Amino acid sequence: MSFSGIVSQERPIKILQQQIKSDRLSHAYLFTGPDAIGKRLFAKNFAKVLNCQDVKENTEFIDCCDKCPSCKKIENFNHPDIGWLKPEGARGSIKIEDIRQLQDALFFKPYEAKWKFYIVLDADFMTEQASNALLKTLEEPPKGSILILTTNNIHRLLDTIVSRCQIVKFSPLKLKDRQEILIRSFDLNKDEASYLSRISESGFTNEFTQQGDCLQYKNDVIDEFESSLRDLKKDSMLYNESKQKLQLALVALLWWYRDILIYKQTKNPAALANIDKTKRIDGLSKEHSYESLTSTINCILNVQQLITKNANPKLALTNLVAEISKPTQRK
Repeated sequence: MSFSGIVSQERPIKILQQQIKSDRLSHAYLFTGPDAIGKRLFAKNFAKVLNCQDVKENTEFIDCCDKCPSCKKIENFNHPDIGWLKPEGARGSIKIEDIRQLQDALFFKPYEAKWKFYIVLDADFMTEQASNALLKTLEEPPKGSILILTTNNIHRLLDTIVSRCQIVKFSPLKLKDRQEILIRSFDLNKDEASYLSRISESGFTNEFTQQGDCLQYKNDVIDEFESSLRDLKKDSMLYNESKQKLQLALVALLWWYRDILIYKQTKNPAALANIDKTKRIDGLSKEHSYESLTSTINCILNVQQLITKNANPKLALTNLVAEISKPTQRK
């Protein structure tokens, strides 16, 4: 995949094309925009172009060959001079130890690249210590290296970090384009890509792809949760999940109840994220009132916030089940 294969991001491509051709590159970039719109893919191709051994260039466009040893190594994430860093687990954090490793890597001379790259995915999940450590690198960047940060929530980053990066904004994509990017980036089938493209605004796309069959995962979460609602004495497997994994489960549940509410209002299956469960959603939409569905969604949102603020995950989920299972909530 080269720049020419990236869809619906003409502005970011134009910005970097101009900088590459004029040799006026920044030492640090911040790629910002919704989840699953190609920020990671774009960063990878930026590194390819600057290190390509057979660059394709004319007066208007410059691109990588996508065939030379350098391009192939970067494509397969095994180039020794292109580093990648992302939060550990399902929306974990990037710690100061990770940033120190990044700093060590950037200050070493490249083994074979023209330009060293380090790409930090979901940079807004750096801890405070990690963020402060990164500032030192941004203030005194090593020559011949480029740091790329990606985020879908720029407001969670320190202002001092944002001010030291060149911001490149990515536009939301059409549903079909998001699906194509997900299929290429994560080797998903069409049904998985359809689901993740619809829930991508939640910002957990990468984490869902790490669960194996993401459709099976979200369906298991839904089945387990609804089983807990039917039997309050049951010790649900969800109670034993880590904070990060529980946040992922809550996203699946949020979109499940959102779909039931949407279908109750519209009767339009095309509007659903859980399109593989349309028949079940149709039945549940007749069993629940608008008020109960709205209340359930608000309860889930509240639990998400509580867990973010370090509430006990098991206690928070237990309270959620108890609240939703009240007779007034299940009508």
